[in-house]
Amino acid sequence: MTAVFIIACMPGLLLISYPVYTWLRFTLFKLPVKKSHWFEQPVNILISCYNEEKHVKQRSDTFLHEDEWIEGSEIIVVWDGSTDGTNAILRQFDIEGRIKAVILSRHCSKIKSLNQIVPLAKNENLKHLLNLFI
Repeated sequence: MTAVFIIACMPGLLLISYPVYTWLRFTLFKLPVKKSHWFEQPVNILISCYNEEKHVKQRSDTFLHEDEWIEGSEIIVVWDGSTDGTNAILRQFDIEGRIKAVILSRHCSKIKSLNQIVPLAKNENLKHLLNLFI
C-alpha cells in the first residue's frame, strides 16, 4: 500500500521539486555566461531618416563604437528627401565607408523607404530603427 502511494505521488513530487531545484541552483550558484566567437552574429542595422540632422550622427557613432560593433555588420541609412542637413552628414559617412547611404529622390513613409533598402542587406539578421532619437 505504501509503495503504491509513493509511485502515485512521484509525478507530483517531480513537478514541484524540479522547478524549486533549478531556481535554487541558479540563484545560489551563479555561473558566468561564456560567450564564444559564434555567439555574436553580424547584423544589418537599417535606419530611415527624414529631417533628423540632430540625431543621425550621434546614433551612428553609437553603433560604430568599437565596443558595440560586431565584425561583419553593416549600417544602411536611407535618406528620403530631408530638408535639413541630414544628407550632408550621410554623404560624409558614405565617403568614409563606414555606412552605406541610400538617397531617395522623393519623400515617402519610413516603412516604404526601409522596404527599399532591405534587398541591399548582406546579413540575415536585420534590425531597424524607426526613430533615431529614442
